[in-house]
Amino acid sequence: MSSRISKKKPKTLAAIVDALDEAADDGDEVAIADMLEAVGRRSFAPVLLMAGLIAVSPMSGIPGVPSVVATMVATVSLQVLFGRERLWLPRWVTRRTITRDRFRRGLKALRKPSRVVDRFIRPRWEFFTHDIGMHAMAAMVVLLALTMPPLEIVPFAASTAGAAISAFALSLLAHDGVLAVVAFVLTGTAATLMFRALFG
Repeated sequence: MSSRISKKKPKTLAAIVDALDEAADDGDEVAIADMLEAVGRRSFAPVLLMAGLIAVSPMSGIPGVPSVVATMVATVSLQVLFGRERLWLPRWVTRRTITRDRFRRGLKALRKPSRVVDRFIRPRWEFFTHDIGMHAMAAMVVLLALTMPPLEIVPFAASTAGAAISAFALSLLAHDGVLAVVAFVLTGTAATLMFRALFG
C-alpha cells in the first residue's frame, strides 16, 4: 500500500472516497486491509461508511462482495454494541481483494454524488447519534448485514442495504440525526426487498 496515504481521519463522504482512492495507488489489487488502513480502523463510522460505499457502488455486482461486506459490517457493529474500542476483523475478510481497475471504477461512480451529499449534511438532532441512538443504529446495521447475503441472488439489490448502512455511518460521522432517520427508512426498504427476494 502506498506510503502517501494520509493519516488524517476522514470526516466527510468525499474524504472517505478520496482516502480509498489513495489506497489503490500501488499494485493491481486492493485488499480490504488497505482500505481499512486508509480510513482508520480505530473508528466505527469511517469503517462502516467504507463498507456501505462498496455495497452501494457497482462493486456490489461482483459475486461474493455483498457477503464479504455483510460479514465486515456485522462484525464491526457487534463490537460497537459490546463496547470494544479497537475494531477487529477476521483475516479472511481483510485479505479479500478487488482488482484496482474495478475498485477505481466503483469509486468514480461515487465521486460526484459524494460531493453533492456532503453539501446537505451537518450537525442536527444530535441526540440520535450519541449513546442510545448510536447503539440503536449499530443494532439496525447488524440487521441490514443479515439482509445482504439473501439479496445477493438479485443483482445489485444489496445496494439498498448498502445505502442504509452508508446513511447510518455518515450520520454518525457528521452527527446528523436527520440522516439517521433517513437510514431507518432505508432499513425498512431493504427488509422489504429481502422478503420479496426470498418469498416472491
